[in-house]
Formats: sequence, structure tokens, C-alpha cells
Amino acid sequence: MTTTVKIDLFSPRWGHTDEYKIVLEENIMTISMSARKATCEFDSEENYIWSKDLGSDALFKILDNDSICYPRNLKSSLVKIWRTWVSGKLSDIEIQDKFKELETTINTTTKNNS
Repeated sequence: MTTTVKIDLFSPRWGHTDEYKIVLEENIMTISMSARKATCEFDSEENYIWSKDLGSDALFKILDNDSICYPRNLKSSLVKIWRTWVSGKLSDIEIQDKFKELETTINTTTKNNS
């Protein structure tokens, strides 16, 4: 069970959008842009562990590097979408729509704070 979603986030630092790839699997979600990546793992005790090898703030470091503003609840929003997909409540097509909504929110937040 794997699906890949791509979202385009506007980077004020570079003045253009960059493609971020989100790969969802049953127990891990990987978010990457170029060679930089952040992961979230779901362990057997139902805990979410963000980027245990790279530091729990790896996702924010990637976004901050591109001067992308994001909502405070970004991590919980990502986890909610991911876990809803894992539970079978969202199809691969519906998951694309959910991430596009999140893309719009992040881009709006970024543009309003630039």
C-alpha cells in the first residue's frame, strides 16, 4: 500500500514554486523536496515519530529554508490526512484532493506573510 502525491509550494526566497513529493505507506510518510526529506513514522504503540534520524523539526527546516510559511497545525494536518488514507476512508484520488487543499492553505499563508 503506497501512494505518491506532489504539491507545488511557492518559495518567496526563490520567487517560484517548488515541487514537494509526499510518499505515503502504511507506517511511514516521507515528504521531500530535492535531496531534503522529512519522515513521520507510526510505531506499534500508535505514536508518531517525526524524522527520528534527522530531528523532529526536519520538515520545518526544509520549509524555512525556502521561506515558506505554514500553519501551526501542519504536522497534525499531514498525519490526519495520512492516517485517514491508511484506514481506507480516502481513495488515492481523494488523498490528492486533500493534499491540494493543504497546498492552497500553505501557499495562501506564505503569500499573506511575504
